[in-house]
Amino acid sequence: MSHFVNTSRSTVVKHGLVIIVDISGFTKFVFETELIAGQNIVSDLLLSIINADKLNLKYC
Repeated sequence: MSHFVNTSRSTVVKHGLVIIVDISGFTKFVFETELIAGQNIVSDLLLSIINADKLNLKYC
């Protein structure tokens, strides 16, 4: 859980949850993939994870 106040954007977070997705082979993927293609693939992957959210989490 996190407690912080971001006065520059007037955001107050009293409780937070961090979810870290473990992507097997991600480091190898990063080193073996061209930059632009890798950015698109990772972006699509993260959007898929967010869209699959069944807990209605809030994202920052």
